[in-house]
Amino acid sequence: MAGSDDQHEGAYRQYLHDLSLPRFTTMQKQDATEYAEAFKHSGNPPWLHGLYLHWLKLFQEPFKGITNDGHIRPNLFNLRDEGIPITRIVTAANTLLSKLSPSQLSLLTYHIDSPEWRTWSNPELLLSPKREEALGLELMRSLPPDQQSHAQIYKQLHDPAMPPGRWNHDDQRHLCGAYRDNRVAVLVSPVVIVEFDHHSGVFLANEEPKRFHIHTLLRTPNGGDYGMALRKLIPGMEQEYLWEGEGKKE
Repeated sequence: MAGSDDQHEGAYRQYLHDLSLPRFTTMQKQDATEYAEAFKHSGNPPWLHGLYLHWLKLFQEPFKGITNDGHIRPNLFNLRDEGIPITRIVTAANTLLSKLSPSQLSLLTYHIDSPEWRTWSNPELLLSPKREEALGLELMRSLPPDQQSHAQIYKQLHDPAMPPGRWNHDDQRHLCGAYRDNRVAVLVSPVVIVEFDHHSGVFLANEEPKRFHIHTLLRTPNGGDYGMALRKLIPGMEQEYLWEGEGKKE
């Protein structure tokens, strides 16, 4: 459990960095693109740059999906009407695209098979609603002591009892973060995995996980991420072509 020092609103402020440090005075002069390019070439901070290089390696793997044993379980997904207002969504998207210049359009749109769909990662979020956290605590407190003890594998968020690799500097306790599309992990459900974690700071100075810094992940295992499993079920275009008119005269 997190300590009482991070319970109140605004607790993160005690971990704010000195913005006069060169790291931050340089950032103030850069836009997002300049910052990203400087990061790629400088390799600083080293742990984050090392993660970026590891992401590039993971990105070279063909997409399979998160599994519990390295094998995709078949027949888990099907096409059905879930009441989503698809027509309204498509109309809104097309309205936006119609207002873009060709150069803007090329930056904003990708083919459905484009690998860029897998290149997501999160910005640093300092504050986040605590509804998920409250539900988790409510569930734990509803359990009898023996079940609580069984459910709580470790006593601390960054516990010395964890084996090597169970906690890492970037995803910390998360297993299925960015670029971990083909991770083999223990799955409670074959079609959904939800991860909730408190993290230590990247742009804040707290070295230990705190309640004001929350990361959540939602994945669809067994090939379901990015709609990959459903795409295979969508009927393709009619392949036959029959011309019934008169032939062209030369």
